[in-house]
Amino acid sequence: MGLLNARNLKKAKAALDNNRDKVADAVGKAATGLDKATKGKTAAVSAKATAAARKYAGEGTTTSTGPAAPTTSAAPTTPAAPTTPAGEAITPEPEKPTDA
Repeated sequence: MGLLNARNLKKAKAALDNNRDKVADAVGKAATGLDKATKGKTAAVSAKATAAARKYAGEGTTTSTGPAAPTTSAAPTTPAAPTTPAGEAITPEPEKPTDA
């Protein structure tokens, strides 16, 4: 009997569904530990996994533990400047004039 069989997958899905509110916290803590262990090399993957876990957990929406949190409408923000994995801002090089 293997680890990944239909019965075990059903149990795992049921456990996740019953604990949706705890999923984002667990993934966030794991991502923080992984980032420390790899000295930030996996930061992009960790951020993506944490965002997916928050979406799954339904942050800001109704969860299995209570009513939805109040939401506020915020003004749209401009996107942040792109950065390197080390967190340094990437600035475009100025255009050089062309000789015509």
